[in-house]
Amino acid sequence: TRDEREMRRTLGAELGDPALGRRLVGLGVRSADEAAELLGDLPVNEREALLGEMEIYHRLGMSVRNLRSSAARIASHVKSLRSYARADREKRADVSIEEGMEESLMLLNHKLGDIEVVRAYSPVPELTGFAGELNQVWTNLLSNAIQAMAGAGTLTVATSVPDQGHVQATITDTGPGIAEEDLSRIFDLHFTTKEGRVEFGLGLGLTITRDIVERHHGSIEVESHPGNTCFRVTLPVAGVDAIEHGTKD
Repeated sequence: TRDEREMRRTLGAELGDPALGRRLVGLGVRSADEAAELLGDLPVNEREALLGEMEIYHRLGMSVRNLRSSAARIASHVKSLRSYARADREKRADVSIEEGMEESLMLLNHKLGDIEVVRAYSPVPELTGFAGELNQVWTNLLSNAIQAMAGAGTLTVATSVPDQGHVQATITDTGPGIAEEDLSRIFDLHFTTKEGRVEFGLGLGLTITRDIVERHHGSIEVESHPGNTCFRVTLPVAGVDAIEHGTKD
């Protein structure tokens, strides 16, 4: 916006007509040479008609672009939601942690407010598991982190390879932290804190989050102090046994 204001001032001064400069910059014209090429020696009335017509086309183009962008976002939301709707009957598959994290962030985008999301993804292999269940893990942890920061702070999502057979995902927030006496209880069923730091995300408690991780033969840990709370999920690349989930490939 600052750059555009400067362009309007500069072009208006070059043309000797601030109002014309403002309209042309709105149409994407950035210099007096471009303005001359567009308008040439047209009389004032014809120039006005041309500018009016171009502004209509420009608004139409912006509307089409917004529609395409909105359609793409809706498609992403639908894709994310499908992974949840099918979580109870999906077959195991190769699962990308980064893709699941991004789908969960998409679902929670409306809650971010002024929270800055920092992505620190490292190349990690896909793991064998159930994408819908793991997305519930990411969504629950992200939802709790976002709620803790109350609309402002930094949310960091990262992936890494701690050893050859495992992948790791961490979700870190800059919220007030979890009291030391509560850390040992946060995975207990129905546990919450008076401040609301640890509670249910999308109807799923941290107990269920832990159960899903353990069903994938993984582990979940938390470290917390004021200004930094980090949940660390470690999962084996080999993943789960399909018989354990009641499905067959």
